[in-house]
Amino acid sequence: MELNVTGDFFVEEGGHYTVVLNRDGAAITHVVFKSEGGKNLGGGDYFVDEDGDGIFNYSELTLPEGYELIVTGDEFVDTEKTYEIVLNKEIEGTIINVVYVDEEGNNLGGGDFFVDSDDDGIANYSELDLPEGYELIVTGDFFVTPGKSYTITLHKITEEETAAATLVVRYVDQENGNEVVLEKTYDDQVGPVGETATYIEDVVVPEGYELVQDIEGIAADVEYGQTKVMYVFVTKTAQEPTQPGDEEEPNTPAEGTEESEQTDGTDTGVAMSLAGVFGTMSAALAGMVALLRCKQK
Repeated sequence: MELNVTGDFFVEEGGHYTVVLNRDGAAITHVVFKSEGGKNLGGGDYFVDEDGDGIFNYSELTLPEGYELIVTGDEFVDTEKTYEIVLNKEIEGTIINVVYVDEEGNNLGGGDFFVDSDDDGIANYSELDLPEGYELIVTGDFFVTPGKSYTITLHKITEEETAAATLVVRYVDQENGNEVVLEKTYDDQVGPVGETATYIEDVVVPEGYELVQDIEGIAADVEYGQTKVMYVFVTKTAQEPTQPGDEEEPNTPAEGTEESEQTDGTDTGVAMSLAGVFGTMSAALAGMVALLRCKQK
């Protein structure tokens, strides 16, 4: 070993001094290795330039395992300088082990994956190949350590189920044993099961009934895939409702006869019968008068 620097220097009592020595004429250089992504790969002090000509070659440096030099050749020795040397990874990406589980903790498989292609020590969950039918719960970046095992929880993808939201409105007569006098069904809204539809409908009052309470409309929230029943109370009006078949039938003439004509409210058929009777009585009286006259002669 020999001194790297020679000559005089000031001393202080109790002072601490670092003396750099050369190994058989070699110089000590400080090196920091970095990846292309800027990740620190370590480094340290290295003995270089053993022939003492003030020049060293990058090949004299011991590189981190799995990396190689991007720039090669010679470099001037400066023992006061820190050399920052960017290295290229021999195998693209960092190898990590991944175990996939579902939300209940069931094992879904996994394996070794190459991630962090830019070698900055940070990977993204999107770089992983997921089991079919599952999706990530957590997304974004995460720090990686080569050879480390990562457990990642996945969510099972299910096809969206749709169904109708059904609203049934029953108009009930409470005074008549809660009789349902009218039922209206609304089921025109269809959507994802578990979400909610809103119905806003007009009140439909059955004929012959009136509302017990004055309401302007019907509003209800119904989950898709569910049926909701609502009641509207009604009562009969003062006038009985007209039922089919209750109408009065018009008078019709007997079969085989014609309807008599009406003149000033008198049935002419009846009047003609009476005239016949009186005509017969007049003829009989005329005969009796003639007979009496003959006897007197």
